[in-house]
Amino acid sequence: MNQTSAVTTSVASLNGQWIGIYSSKRNSDGLLVVELDDVGSQYEGSVYAIANDRTVPASYGELSIPKGQETVSVRVPLVLVERGTGNTITDDSIKKTHPDATIAKFADVNLAISEREIQIHWSTDTGTRGEGFLKRSEGGEESSLSSIERSWDEFNWSTTSALSVSRAGK
Repeated sequence: MNQTSAVTTSVASLNGQWIGIYSSKRNSDGLLVVELDDVGSQYEGSVYAIANDRTVPASYGELSIPKGQETVSVRVPLVLVERGTGNTITDDSIKKTHPDATIAKFADVNLAISEREIQIHWSTDTGTRGEGFLKRSEGGEESSLSSIERSWDEFNWSTTSALSVSRAGK
């Protein structure tokens, strides 16, 4: 199970999705996604590290974070996942495509949490170190895009005109 240590302060809800970038000293940089759900006395969720190098499988882990913490240290068990399917990759199958790869089994993760951002630093059992910066997803907020009001006739005309132009270009 996850080992956790923390410093208690008043931090707003972490519930939701956090997205950012990471950099690693040994592997490629990439996208980091943390999804957390409020389950009572703590948050539980998942973390995905998706390398910019498309030949590198994504890493996945599950974590628990106590509520009301400004800093948290947690051990996160890791598995590799196949891009596109999300299927886990076994050590045997990764050795076929990446024979020299050393596969991390866990990461010791340190989080610095504020209301709108999370800073993350980690070190794996294979010696890989990295850091990232996550911002809360704005998926639950009002859209910043402006809308265009059209009547049905105006909308219908604009879509059928675009299709006519598209077909004429073939």
